[in-house]
Amino acid sequence: MTNWLNKTARRIFPPARRPVGWKDARPLIAFLLVAAAILLFLVYGSSASPGNRRWWWLYLDSIGGTVEFSYPWAFALLLVTPWIWWMQVAGYSGLPVSRGKLALLVRLSLTVLLICVLAQPRAVKTSDIVSVVFNVDVSDSVSDAKDEALAIVAGAAAMKPPKDEAGMVVFGRTPAVEYPPRESFPFEKYLNSQVGKDATNLEQSLSLSAAMLPEDNRSRVVLISDGTETLGELKQAVTELQARDIQVDVIPITHLDAQDKEVLLERLDLPRFVRLGETYEAATVLTSLQAGSGTLVLSQNDEELTRLPVEFKPGKNRFAVPIKVDAPGYYEYEARIEVPASEDARVENNAVRNYLYIEGPGRVLIVTDPKGNPKEWRYVKEALEQGEREVETVTATEFPLDPLSLMPYDAIVFANVPADTLFATQIQAVHDAVRNLGIGFVMLGGPNSFGPGGYQNSPIEDCLPISMEISKKKILPKGGLVIILHTCEFPQGNSWAKRITKEAIRVLNSEDEVGAIGYGMGGNEWIFELTPAGNYSELVTKINGAQIGDMPDFTSTMKMGLEGLKKSDASSRHMIIISDGDPPMPPPSAIQEFIDAQTTISTVAVFPHGGRDTMVLSAIASQTGGRYYFPPDPSQLPSIFIKEAKTLRRNQIQKRTFTPMLMNNDPIFRDIGGLPPLHGYVLASEKEDPRATILLSAPPKEGDLVADDSDVDPILATWRYGLGATAAFTSDLTDDWGKDWVNWDQFQQMLTQLMTRVSRVRREQFLRVYTYVNGNEGVVVVEDFHPEESMLDMNVTVTSPNDFRYAGPVRQIAPRRYQATIPLQGQARYQVQISAEGGGREEIAYGGFIVSYSPEYLRFEANPIVLRDIAEQTGGEEIDPGLSPEELSKSIYGRRKPKRSSRSVFDWFLMALACMIPLDVAIRRVQLDLSWVRKMFGGRKSESTATMGALLQKTEAVRSTMTGQKDKATPRPKPPERPMQPRSVPPTSAKRPAQKTDEATQQAPPEPEPSTDDGNTTSRLLAMKRRREQEGDDE
Repeated sequence: MTNWLNKTARRIFPPARRPVGWKDARPLIAFLLVAAAILLFLVYGSSASPGNRRWWWLYLDSIGGTVEFSYPWAFALLLVTPWIWWMQVAGYSGLPVSRGKLALLVRLSLTVLLICVLAQPRAVKTSDIVSVVFNVDVSDSVSDAKDEALAIVAGAAAMKPPKDEAGMVVFGRTPAVEYPPRESFPFEKYLNSQVGKDATNLEQSLSLSAAMLPEDNRSRVVLISDGTETLGELKQAVTELQARDIQVDVIPITHLDAQDKEVLLERLDLPRFVRLGETYEAATVLTSLQAGSGTLVLSQNDEELTRLPVEFKPGKNRFAVPIKVDAPGYYEYEARIEVPASEDARVENNAVRNYLYIEGPGRVLIVTDPKGNPKEWRYVKEALEQGEREVETVTATEFPLDPLSLMPYDAIVFANVPADTLFATQIQAVHDAVRNLGIGFVMLGGPNSFGPGGYQNSPIEDCLPISMEISKKKILPKGGLVIILHTCEFPQGNSWAKRITKEAIRVLNSEDEVGAIGYGMGGNEWIFELTPAGNYSELVTKINGAQIGDMPDFTSTMKMGLEGLKKSDASSRHMIIISDGDPPMPPPSAIQEFIDAQTTISTVAVFPHGGRDTMVLSAIASQTGGRYYFPPDPSQLPSIFIKEAKTLRRNQIQKRTFTPMLMNNDPIFRDIGGLPPLHGYVLASEKEDPRATILLSAPPKEGDLVADDSDVDPILATWRYGLGATAAFTSDLTDDWGKDWVNWDQFQQMLTQLMTRVSRVRREQFLRVYTYVNGNEGVVVVEDFHPEESMLDMNVTVTSPNDFRYAGPVRQIAPRRYQATIPLQGQARYQVQISAEGGGREEIAYGGFIVSYSPEYLRFEANPIVLRDIAEQTGGEEIDPGLSPEELSKSIYGRRKPKRSSRSVFDWFLMALACMIPLDVAIRRVQLDLSWVRKMFGGRKSESTATMGALLQKTEAVRSTMTGQKDKATPRPKPPERPMQPRSVPPTSAKRPAQKTDEATQQAPPEPEPSTDDGNTTSRLLAMKRRREQEGDDE
């Protein structure tokens, strides 16, 4: 065993090549002591008091305070340092002693750095600063208690310790940062943040508060709320707070306005199934905190049916009103309670809605422009009625706002309806009705339809089989639009200005150029210069970040915009100015420049200060050929800007006579002969989707550049979108572009077959859907009336216009009865789609919810239990709101357990290691001529030249002597220009006796040794070279 250990030790520590004594171990011991001191300094650096710290302590604080190692066991590898030391001092490095000591120091440093990297160092900082975010509930459920909550925040923040931090987040439906955590807390009486107050979202508010708190300080959230959560999942936010060790203190506040008076209607119950002509009951559930009386009003489709005086008791009351339905269709009922204002705290919860849908023969709904010509829809209506279709006509202003109201219709037709005559909710309703309810949709062309009508990038374009983007068309001239934004002196004026700018850009073609000018910190400046509208997302970011100031004049900004438009290659140029009219009228020369450049200006007056202001804006518009607007309501601004932006889309209207080409066969053209010509259409592109089918196209005219066969101008296209089918006819069906079609003998047949192609298909239904709302949840009940009972795999999909979407299974709870509960998101109209499979059946049924008001208005009392649970789970406390500001501040800021935070400093050690490796290699492998270095920096250039010259002369003399002696001993010729030519052995050299060679060698006098007194590297190299040449000659 001993021999084996000795052999192993000798293999690890081989015998020394030079004497080694105990003094040679002093460098190793000194290095290990210094390394240990440095590591201890890093680990325990924060133990010194702040007053005794020097600059190195300040630097250590800047990187985190102290250093800890995640894997301290890695320092066991220091056991390798004695071996490194032994290999050096024992002579195995092959370096001189002094140089070897330096190499040993570098190698040991390299080893320690590598071990530190393996131990994964982290900078640790300890802070006793307390950062607090006051999370204040400003939703409608707390009402007047909001002022009390803000007073609590102001008092507690004013009494906080100077170095501690305070911030504030307010929340309702969504949260907003009022003040980030700072040492100073500039609280004002009024809030700057605007949040929806019709809901309480504790989850988002706590998550935002946690995100605002710094990691290095002791963090705390003070939640001031009534605890009534109506949106979000609170559990997820609490888990996040626990993971970050953030405590939540809670201060409960009570409802001051609803403790003794409140009357509300909870729901309106309608019969599940109705037969025409029979009488049913509409039952209303009323809840009150005290006895009282009032009037119950029931309306049907916004027409009042009855007014019923009622008396109610504290608690729940039920009142029934008889109703009767005589015709199929969609009926929406509203129940409203009217009570004296002194007996009711809130009016938001005094009305509830519900609906009945009695299925009947499918109808076609034609939507028209309120200012349009009746000929735009007259021919279409007459043809459909001749085809025995029931047709109803409404203007865009009368069009329903929600998809549920469209359920009685099998198809919807837009007849040259511009987008600015519709609300965004109406456009979304069309989209949802097609996708979710299977209702068909047809858009007819015209000057106010498709792209020129402002539908590009809208939900309606999404559901159509064509694209209004025409980037493929090489011949289409592009337009240029400049928008000048003057600060708008009305509530949220600049926000409106940014919104309408984005709306205007949205309807432009991607190749059109748009720019925006505002008055900022540096005066008049481009928010963004003329840029293709296709960069919409990039432009939106710049618009949102713009700071719009009060512009001193119109002239400079108008000239700036005109110069930009002149530099553009746009064929049509337009400018829009939105202002209150404060700046003076531009001079006639400036107006003439726009007239000469054929650039029009439209102006929008928003809250002008007097008649002079409106006259200035009106004059600018009229003199340049633009339009002047003076909307009484800011909500009309988006539609105005859309209308103005559409002026650049007029070049999409193609007026020429052509006969459409049939691209694909379809049942629409069954038994249809040759097609008559058309005299115009709206330019569009084929949608890049294999489901879209182009049926008719316009033949390219001479001079058109067509990229390939698919690059055509669609005239008629169809496809299926969701559950519905849609069609786009880019020409019109009037006596203008389609005059030959409306007088065609097969027009009625073709139009009827087109409507049949897209209309909703009605099948026999055995599923009956019943829905009702329970608080913030919707309940869907489905009953199966099929003659044969079978197990169905049933799923429900719920959507709403506010981008809410839910999908899940519907569970069977009894024979032929299924039920699902869906979490809803406040006030909205929700569409319900039921899909069922099983027993060889596939069925789809529809329903819906109407949530009349937010669950926020169903609450009468605070929920302190929720607040206590939050405090307990996060380690916080419940604080009495009645404490004085000093006591509140002490309770919140007094608990200041120091917070330790750490971050990785692995990269710092790794960089030091990377620097040490080349240094280690250089010391061991690179040899420097110190005398040459001294001479180089000595500055004696002439002496160095003389020394080199003498050396060369001495070298030449030696070579001459050696050459002369070789000539005597060996008569072979040698080229004079190569005195040091390598030895060449002639073929007869083998026959010469060795003695002769020896004699010649003995006769040669001894070579004089060249002087090597200087001892430099050059001398040694020359001497070595000489010796090797002699040895070669002797052989």
